[in-house]
Amino acid sequence: MMKLFRTSLLGLAIFAMCGSLHAQTQDCPDGNCPQPIESNEVTADTPHVRCMVGNSCGSGTICGRDNTGAYVLSNAHVWGTQLGKVVNIDCVVNGAQKRVQGRLVFAGYSSTRMVDFAIAVVPNLKSVYLHTGLAF
Repeated sequence: MMKLFRTSLLGLAIFAMCGSLHAQTQDCPDGNCPQPIESNEVTADTPHVRCMVGNSCGSGTICGRDNTGAYVLSNAHVWGTQLGKVVNIDCVVNGAQKRVQGRLVFAGYSSTRMVDFAIAVVPNLKSVYLHTGLAF
């Protein structure tokens, strides 16, 4: 499943490079990259989450996990395209709403093509569905 997720990300990256997209790439030549967000381990009951930044709110999905954290897919019109931006994610944990934070790591947006996605990584976020291997 993780191989499929990485292949999908690679496909999005290739599409973003080939089109005239307003996508950003992480570049920290001066060493001033954003610091990682510290959070306690959280296991979400469902892969479905609410995504927010400022006054923008939308839906998202926990779509994968690696040793960096869980990846949440949402829309660039909600989170924007500025990589490293801190974003808020509300998930359900033990039946109650819990807010965690992540950082935007990949995004693409175009007003002339059907491209509108943003991916954030959330340290220590897990989903019951990712642990059990159930499809969601």
